Amino acid sequence: MYKKADGIPQEVADWLDNGDLTDMPFAVMEHIGFDLSAEEMLTERGLTREEALKKADEDEKEFRGLLEACGITETRLAPMWIKLVALCREQLTEERLALLLRLISGYEPTEIFSEMEEDDIIARWLSKTEHLYNYIGEINMRKRNTDRWLSVLFQAEKSRNNIKDIKSDNRFIRVFNMLCSKGYTGTVGNTEILRENLRNIAELIEGNPFLKAVEPLVYFRAFEKQSNRMLTKEDYIPNIRNIFNRTEYLSAKPDYDKEPNEYTVNEKHNLRAYHCKLYIDIMECFPKADRELCDEGFLRCSDLSDWYYVYTEGGEKIPLSICGFVMNSLVRCIDPESSYEGSANASWEQVYEYERELDMQGKGVLDKHARRILKAIDGIKFDDLERYISDGAAFFNEIWSGYSKNVKPQNYDVEQTILAQSIDSRFLELLVQEICGILELYLVSEDKLI
Repeated sequence: MYKKADGIPQEVADWLDNGDLTDMPFAVMEHIGFDLSAEEMLTERGLTREEALKKADEDEKEFRGLLEACGITETRLAPMWIKLVALCREQLTEERLALLLRLISGYEPTEIFSEMEEDDIIARWLSKTEHLYNYIGEINMRKRNTDRWLSVLFQAEKSRNNIKDIKSDNRFIRVFNMLCSKGYTGTVGNTEILRENLRNIAELIEGNPFLKAVEPLVYFRAFEKQSNRMLTKEDYIPNIRNIFNRTEYLSAKPDYDKEPNEYTVNEKHNLRAYHCKLYIDIMECFPKADRELCDEGFLRCSDLSDWYYVYTEGGEKIPLSICGFVMNSLVRCIDPESSYEGSANASWEQVYEYERELDMQGKGVLDKHARRILKAIDGIKFDDLERYISDGAAFFNEIWSGYSKNVKPQNYDVEQTILAQSIDSRFLELLVQEICGILELYLVSEDKLI
């Protein structure tokens, strides 16, 4: 049982004991992250209060030093990102990358230690550095595996389909049995063609030893790209020079004026989910495989990972791309006081009720409304951010003037609020894209900055 003495407000304690999981009050949302006290967190990490405060102060000074080294004096987030992105586009240095990683880890120049309680200083320092070290570890791991993957890709692009007999069927039989038992063969009655084509792949790997490190990925790519040939064409062998060519699943720009064909959309989603499951199942056929290298290849060969984490509940077995990694970070783009959203008049409750009413009308009314919003903000570019924060009202009114033609006057307040929120979200999306681009260029570069 929860009590107020536990450090949780009574309203929250009552809900935690007896509340409806489908109706969580906002107060609970604010406090649901309640965990250990500062003393308990320090004990868990083997630190005294004095040691933690000293380390937090040193870390804060290092952060301030990075801001100074990058010539950033602005304390608002948007101007900081405008300056830092431009610097990183120009040249990525150790200081610039270090500052970028700190900003996506929750470091904020507006936080002044002298104005904070000791427990808050300790809690913030522990949280920020935990995220920072996780991100540094992720980037270093991806950097190492990118170098290894590029070596595999280079050899594949200059190789020929060398074939060498294999001594045992064990090299491919696990894949064959899995494909048959889990329904990947569909209604094909004779699976002998599949068996022999899997043997061909095993012999291709045997004749090109550099492929052994990514053996499960070779089977996956062959079946992902050419499953029909694998099942029906005798003596099929994938071309080693293009088997790892990238496949884009999310590249098509939506037509905001056209209602999507739900059957087609569902078919595409089902196919992508099928491919993700295929990768997981083939990897499980090779428990001793180099998982990190295969995952890197999976990420480089398609954008399935980005689709997976946007449209499904996600999971640990599908690797996370750099964009997914940044989206899961604490990155923020615009401070509330810099946003035009603060000038919008409708409350979040009014927005919620308005969108709920649209949804209750059926016939895809809410979806049509969402597409209209997306169309209105589609032309915004990251380089527009400076103009937006300098004169948000003028920037907003340019977009509103075209969008409002289809808005009833009685809905102006709530529609303006939704549009303002969407503009902020668009700039965050664009910032994430910029950060992803910077990190991707770093991964494939010869530099080692962290």
